[in-house]
Amino acid sequence: MYPFPKLPIIILLIFLMIGCTQKEEKFWELAIVGNTASALSPDGQLAMIGSINHGGSLWRLPAYERRFNWNHQEGVFSYLVAAAFSGNNELAATADNLQTLVLWSSLTGEPQAFWRAPGDVSSIALSSDGNNALLGLLDNRAILFNIKNGGVERTYLHADRVNAVAMSGDGVMVLSGSDDYTAKLWDTATGKLLHNWDMGNKVVAVSLSANHRFAFIAAANSIAQVRDTKTGNLVYDVNPHAEWMGRGPTLVSAIFSDNEQKLLTGTTNREIKLHDLQQKKVIKHWQVSRRQAWKPTGVAIQALAFGQDQFYAIGSNGLMYVLH
Repeated sequence: MYPFPKLPIIILLIFLMIGCTQKEEKFWELAIVGNTASALSPDGQLAMIGSINHGGSLWRLPAYERRFNWNHQEGVFSYLVAAAFSGNNELAATADNLQTLVLWSSLTGEPQAFWRAPGDVSSIALSSDGNNALLGLLDNRAILFNIKNGGVERTYLHADRVNAVAMSGDGVMVLSGSDDYTAKLWDTATGKLLHNWDMGNKVVAVSLSANHRFAFIAAANSIAQVRDTKTGNLVYDVNPHAEWMGRGPTLVSAIFSDNEQKLLTGTTNREIKLHDLQQKKVIKHWQVSRRQAWKPTGVAIQALAFGQDQFYAIGSNGLMYVLH
């Protein structure tokens, strides 16, 4: 009847979280003020950012060497809204706020193709070979686009704007999340809708595991889940206290390990967690640094990657983090 009995539990949980939280090992500045978009290659060896002040650039890690400037028009800093790497790390795609879509070689830094996107882009996922780009659009569409040769190959429909898209490493399935409160899983070859999950709020982040076994879905109400792509059933409640604790930090990024046993997630509030999907629990928890500790500004974790013995993250504040 009264909420007071929950308070001791909430306080205990907060103390437990603080006690288990680790600081990042190192961080480097990739952008002076912050990023409009960013991406990490699957192996964590390359970072791509869209700087608020200086447009797009590619960085090689762990040397933290700025390799190439990637802007869509010579002499003009592009305002990038989305970026992604191919699974083989050899290609990358960027989209700007003018509906320009560019495919780049991450080996030479040269553009491979320029296209006019079929709408305002919100998010991008590239196929493993880089031949196809899955585009989330600010209208109600997700588009499978042949980014090497041009042309729309398939269209996946929602009832409102699409915020996030993902493609499985084997290219068999695509996942889209929308303001219509749903995440939809599609068969790439046939375009058939496989599952339609209602999350009760705007879906802001999605991810698929390499062999399309699992789907990650996060909504703006802090609810986040891992679903079985075959049955559609809930496998793991990523944020089990979201409903009874009220609104908390929204999860905005996630990536599965190659063996599909771990999940790395990032929030709008500087938090990064490593989840064990077999044990169904958080096994590591970090809260990364702000640029200026005395300013209570949030940092959204825009991109994540698994390394051999460490983890990588890029924050919206322009900092690159290495976690152990």
